[in-house]
Amino acid sequence: MKRLFTVMNLLKKFNDLRSVEDIYNKIAESIAIDLNIEKCVISLVDREKGMLEAKPPGYGSTVDKILNFKFDVSINSAFKYISKEKEAYYSNDAPNDPFFFKKFIDYFNIKKVIIAPLLVKGDVIGAIYAANAQKGRDFTDEDKIIFDSIGEMIALTINNYQLLKKNEEQLILLDNIRKITNSITSILDYDILLPTILQRIKALFSADAISIMSFKEGTEKLYIRSSVGLSFEYTKNQVIDVSEIDKVRFGKPFIMEDLRENPFGIKELVIKEGLFSTLVVPLKVYDDFVGVLNIYSKKEEHRFVLKDIEKALIISTSVAIAIKNANMFTDIEETVIDVISSISKIVEAKDKYTEKHSESVAEIAVRIGRRLNLQREELHNLYVAGLLHDIGKIGIPDHILQKPSSLTEEEMQVVKTHPTVGAEIIGHIRKLKPAKEAILYHHERYDGNGYPEGKKGKETPLIARILSVADAYEAMTSDRPYHKGLKKEKAVRELIRNKGKQFDPELVDILIELIGI
Repeated sequence: MKRLFTVMNLLKKFNDLRSVEDIYNKIAESIAIDLNIEKCVISLVDREKGMLEAKPPGYGSTVDKILNFKFDVSINSAFKYISKEKEAYYSNDAPNDPFFFKKFIDYFNIKKVIIAPLLVKGDVIGAIYAANAQKGRDFTDEDKIIFDSIGEMIALTINNYQLLKKNEEQLILLDNIRKITNSITSILDYDILLPTILQRIKALFSADAISIMSFKEGTEKLYIRSSVGLSFEYTKNQVIDVSEIDKVRFGKPFIMEDLRENPFGIKELVIKEGLFSTLVVPLKVYDDFVGVLNIYSKKEEHRFVLKDIEKALIISTSVAIAIKNANMFTDIEETVIDVISSISKIVEAKDKYTEKHSESVAEIAVRIGRRLNLQREELHNLYVAGLLHDIGKIGIPDHILQKPSSLTEEEMQVVKTHPTVGAEIIGHIRKLKPAKEAILYHHERYDGNGYPEGKKGKETPLIARILSVADAYEAMTSDRPYHKGLKKEKAVRELIRNKGKQFDPELVDILIELIGI
């Protein structure tokens, strides 16, 4: 009767478990307390690894210790015995029992051990291990009966938990795939799209870092295109040589363990970054290899497994399409930029007096930008704006552009359309958008009497105010059909005279300092 009461009490506790997060610990704790046992742990079979692994912390031990309790299921052991016999096994002299590993007996300081199979429809999914030290009570046949009785119920509880967890993981996977797909179809800016995708994938795999690598034009090497969780030094310098690319070009996703010894890329960078393992995912659109997705772990205990490869296979096509589209988009944009730059050259070629004008304006503007400590990207945008600021003149008739005398009011109104026309020409090109405002507003005046919108003071964007003073100085010092270029000293006097009127006073002071007068 006592045995029956014990079994029923334990079964009720297992049935009442609602929180799946610590289910293994609750089971181990209930068994140990109700049966007067010092240590207890649930161990489960990892089919992929062929290992029996304890679920920490168990009862009566520590997480660190329990993490070390794992072994190959094919080795002759008590677990192999109960897997075959489908019943519990115990020994009150475990140190001398060949079924138990002496290293674990010594490690956990135990002498008496009982192990029972966890059975689901005749299949052993794991085992209950319970143990006492020298002074603890002996195990008996009655314990064997109790453990056999509760083993199947525990297995059923754990199996239901695993199914629930698997369903939750599937739902999370599907939701992440949906979000990744939505990002690809809704985000047009690929500089934003790729980091967004990587953030979602990083979360999906609980990874520490992630990167997308693609070919650099004119090379047979892979460089990091976008990343999350990696240092600037790593992303800038890491490269995969052609000798390593064939590992992924023709294959499926694979796991690389201990990158410190077997690095994928430059070893010194891998070690400095603290990367332990990586899931390498080839990105292919049909048979076209477009790059590699690297999902990193920096923790030895967080290893990638077979189900991670399965998840990677599911998302790889979507990511590959995003990379393919990004590459195509970049190629198209670069082609368009080349065409527009050529058009700008044509504009200058129409007027021998303005030849090289745009390049000079761009160089002056960048020098001012550097003095203002503008960021590298801002300086790039400033240079592009300088090169293209007069592109709108493509629509102005030659007889107006090359007229040697002063323009009529009507002709002047035609000339004043060129900032708006220029902004429209480049406005739909993503890489040129930052230069659009500079082109549109470079003829605005600080006093509000400029065109096309009559903006005043700081209402005009800084990039346009810089371009305005650079353009004016270059125009004043260059020969034109209607006047000879001014000497530097006279041009500087004109700049000073128009401080606060046509030009931003601060920018005039900077330019004069740069001129060295």
